[in-house]
Formats: sequence, structure tokens, C-alpha cells
Amino acid sequence: MGIAAIILGILGLIIACIPLIGFVGWIFAVMALIFGIIAMVKGKKVPGLIGIILAVLAFVAYFVATSIFASAVESELEGFANDPAAQQAFQDAMNQGMNEALQQGLQAQPQPAPAPTQ
Repeated sequence: MGIAAIILGILGLIIACIPLIGFVGWIFAVMALIFGIIAMVKGKKVPGLIGIILAVLAFVAYFVATSIFASAVESELEGFANDPAAQQAFQDAMNQGMNEALQQGLQAQPQPAPAPTQ
């Protein structure tokens, strides 16, 4: 159990540092924490303690990585919100995309069948 806690703690620590999928590291960190506690209860104190420490580090790494990522995104959005040229370019691209989608939709409409002649 101690070795499993160490391996899961390492995986949790590595994955927790990756933005957008870091929450998956929580699964490994929780399992490492559980296995570490079980290992310590069963008498394998050092591997269990290492697994618990790695699990706690994975939790901390997740919060740090998420905070850094969120602040980077926030600063980019703040810069976009204060840049009239970027806003105009975004609006132009949206209008162009909507016009193209409308034209494609009009072209894709089935034409009514001609009335039968008698």
C-alpha cells in the first residue's frame, strides 16, 4: 500500500500542475492519501508518510497552478476589454461568420418542387 501511495502521489502531483485537466490529479491525490493512511496503520510508516506528503503537495500544486492559470486568463481578458481595436476585429469576424453561415443556410435550403403541369 505504501508504494501504491507513493506512485499515486507522484501521478497526482504531476497531473495537478497541468491547467484544465489538473482536477484529475485530485483523484490520484485522494487515492494516495487513503493508501498512505492505510499503509501507516499497517506499519509501513515511511512509504505511507511519503504518499501522504505527495498527496498534500498535489492538492497545493493544483491550487497554485489553477490560480496562476486563472490570473493569466483574467489579465488577457482584461487587456481585450480595454482594446477597442481588438473589440472591433472581434465584432467584424463575428459579423463575417454570421453572414457566411446565413449564405450557406440559404444555399442549402431545398427548392420547392415545380407544380405539376396538366
